[in-house]
Amino acid sequence: MNRDRYTELAPWIAILVLFSITVPVMWTSALHTAIRDHLSYAARMLPFEGDPAPTETSSADPYRERELMAQITAANAAYGSMVISKWALVASVIGGLVAVAGAYYIKRTFDQTNSALLHAENSAIAAWEAVAETKKANQIAERAIVLEQRPWIMIGLKSIRIRTGPRTTMLDIETTLENIGRSPALMWQTNSLAARLPLFPPKREDFWRERFPEYQTIIPHGEAGALTYTSSFTVIEQPRDIDPDPSRFVLLRIGAQYSMHGTDEIFETVIAFDLVLTDDELARGVAGEYTEGFKIKSKPSQGWMT
Repeated sequence: MNRDRYTELAPWIAILVLFSITVPVMWTSALHTAIRDHLSYAARMLPFEGDPAPTETSSADPYRERELMAQITAANAAYGSMVISKWALVASVIGGLVAVAGAYYIKRTFDQTNSALLHAENSAIAAWEAVAETKKANQIAERAIVLEQRPWIMIGLKSIRIRTGPRTTMLDIETTLENIGRSPALMWQTNSLAARLPLFPPKREDFWRERFPEYQTIIPHGEAGALTYTSSFTVIEQPRDIDPDPSRFVLLRIGAQYSMHGTDEIFETVIAFDLVLTDDELARGVAGEYTEGFKIKSKPSQGWMT
């Protein structure tokens, strides 16, 4: 039973105790008055010494004295019951006082128990919060260790060759991957794409293809672990019969996905460049191979590293 429930029942308990004391008192008082009146009446009807001798008329009723004696006997019995009732009343009053004291003791015990439970609950909450804070601190420390010891792949662009045909533009790129972190990098995949503006590049979550674990490569720490790879792909652009004056800007993105040995977290490094086509024939898509006629401009805002 909670404290609110006890507060609701307390007035009813007090009323019940008061009722149990008041009713016997009123009943005993009424009984005492009735018996007292009855005894007074009987006493007036009995003969006393000094009264005149009964006459023949008064002795003609032989049952009157017996009736009076019976009434006196009943009154005495009732008086004895009244005495017993008085003692019962005393016992009832004492019992009521004991009940009130017991109710007060129960309330006090309940308040102490409730206070102890609240203290225990607050202690448990504080302990749980301390455990949560400790767990959070451990996670932060663990994350700091991972970031301190993790591999970091830097991507470098060595060369670009552009091949144009009647309806397509191909890019051949040579890229270096260097691990500047403290742990070997487990390479999952690389990816490259280019788009002739104003076409927008794909979103970050759409940039990566499906991973192929069988192509995993370990890149050690330092320059000795630098990896050079080449990639050829088609530039994404609008059909030239729709866009007779294509843009001279080509957005190029080169990315690598890798992980740290012993962890499942995948890290990403992506760099972005603008190829500014300065050669008119290259910009119009005249067939041929071009190793010049364009400028490379870095675009930090289009790349990312995790």
